Parts: sequence; C-alpha cells; structure tokens
Amino acid sequence: MNDKPSQAPRIIVSQNRETLAEYTVSEQKILIGRSEFADIVISDLFASKLHAMILVYSDALVLLDLNSANGVTVNSVKTQCSILKENDIITIGHHRLKIENAPELSEEMRQLVENKDTLRMKNIVNVKRLQETQRRLIAIQNRNPL
Repeated sequence: MNDKPSQAPRIIVSQNRETLAEYTVSEQKILIGRSEFADIVISDLFASKLHAMILVYSDALVLLDLNSANGVTVNSVKTQCSILKENDIITIGHHRLKIENAPELSEEMRQLVENKDTLRMKNIVNVKRLQETQRRLIAIQNRNPL
C-alpha cells in the first residue's frame, strides 16, 4: 500500500515539451476537447470539439474516447477506455496530458476490471450517460452558435 499523503489528481497539458496548463481535478467528469464547453480546452485541429472524458472516482480515473475522429492514446497505445495510473501520458492530437497523483485502484475496482462482463455492462451505462451529455451540449451549442 502507498504511504504518501493523498493529493488531488492533476493533469499537466503540454505541447512540444512546453507546459501549457496545469489542472487540479476537482470535478467528477472532465471533458477534453476543442470546444469552449470542454473543461480542458485543447487548441488542436486534430482534437474533436468533445474528444474525451475523464471520469473521476475515489479509487480510479477512467478515460473514455467520445468517438473522436482521431482517437486517443495512453502511453502510445490507442484506446477507447482506459484506467489511468500515475504518470500515464494521454495523447490527443499534438498535445500530451500527464496524469499525476492518480488514485490507487481499490480491490473492488481491480475486481471490476478483471471481470470483463461486469466492466462491459458498466461501460454501457457510462456510454449512455455520455450520449445524453453530448445531446445536451449540442442543444446548448444550437441555442448559442459560436
């Protein structure tokens, strides 16, 4: 078990080895993309308006690709869904997002990950929530065109 004091997770955004922004995670959902509606705005033509989302749990950070055109990689591996660990590097377009202070996986979360059927069902629920969030954001955008 880890003896270091628990700190809030952080996301460090960089491009070409230059730090552009640092975020302390305080919300349960973090939208990442080109849109001004995103919590972390990525000014990159290879980023979709709403590219990815990080779901924040007390015992895990989960990255979900929101059906982006160019995809998401974690540590150079393309993924649709990934549990993030300390020092993981998310790549979106030409931007890198480094994860710091990621929570340790609890035994319960570890079992969910190992039980593929349970994880698949949990992902289906998350996808339905994401689709509803996307519908709401589109409705907001249609009311207030950029």
